[in-house]
Amino acid sequence: MRDFIDAFHEFEGWLEIMREKTVRFSGIVELIRPHLAMKMGRQGNTVRMDDYFLSFERGHMGNDLFDDRIYLKISEGFLKRFEPAPGDEIECDAIFGIDKGRVILRNPRRLELIKSGGQSPLTSSRARVGRATGKIIRGSVSFCKDCPYCCLLDVEDDRRQKSSFYRRFYCLRGIVDPEHCPVRLSMLVKNDSSDRVSKRF
Repeated sequence: MRDFIDAFHEFEGWLEIMREKTVRFSGIVELIRPHLAMKMGRQGNTVRMDDYFLSFERGHMGNDLFDDRIYLKISEGFLKRFEPAPGDEIECDAIFGIDKGRVILRNPRRLELIKSGGQSPLTSSRARVGRATGKIIRGSVSFCKDCPYCCLLDVEDDRRQKSSFYRRFYCLRGIVDPEHCPVRLSMLVKNDSSDRVSKRF
């Protein structure tokens, strides 16, 4: 326990040292999602889109491996200009920051595509449709792991006297109950068909 506490304090100190520094970052893009924020009020709810996040399972800050999730915030102009896609290995300079427990890099510069992942990029039109039609997921989000239509939603709840801030999982397809999601069910059918073919041959 003492070793864990010492390591935790060391990590906290590292985060404080890194905060607001420009770092050389490299990593492989796992997901691309719009950054969505919902404001809940007595008169109703509104969802706005605040640029985009590239998500990385891990990445290098200079020569240091950060073995945890990292987000790189990019603008719509950046998205259209560079067309990043899942599987792309990129390198850039960005400012290190922390937001409610998430490590978020922002203001990327000097971006280089080290290796293309060969997948289709996210378009701004698809993201805007998802913002308009999406719903907060009410069921178990375990079904939504790795789903291309699932993203985090920052919520500001003003329905009570004191505002509260939290996050929810948001389905860009508008599916509230993941257990009956057509995307999940189609994947189950596809996997079942693949298993049958492999067993036959």
